Formats: sequence, C-alpha cells, structure tokens
Amino acid sequence: DKVCLIHSVDSYRLAEEINIQAKKKNITVPILVEVNIAEESSKFGIHAEDAIALVEQIAQLENVRRSEERRVG
Repeated sequence: DKVCLIHSVDSYRLAEEINIQAKKKNITVPILVEVNIAEESSKFGIHAEDAIALVEQIAQLENVRRSEERRVG
C-alpha cells in the first residue's frame, strides 16, 4: 500500500494505470520515466526522441508526479 517511488515507467498506459490506482487511494505517486538513450534492444525504456511527448502526457495526470528521468544505456 505504501509506495515511495515507482521506477521504470516507459509508457503512458503504465502511467495512466498508476494514476487510476493512486486516485482510488487518494494519493500522489512519484515516478521515474525510463529513457533508453543507448537504444539498446536488450534494455527497456522509451526512445529519447519520444521522451518529451511522454512526459507532457504524464504531466496531465492528477495523481502521478514525475520525479526525474531514469536513463539506461
């Protein structure tokens, strides 16, 4: 029930589901957006060129707060 931070959010769908669950509990959940800057297929994360659009979409969600971005690569 108690979440301090969710790592590795790499899609709007995932952020939206986190938002839905957080809203049910009346909390705001901090998240890290995972960006695959090396674009390695063996690593997860959104491609760098799509990161800004994803962050802008996530910013519209009421119960999710972007803390930082998490870069892998």
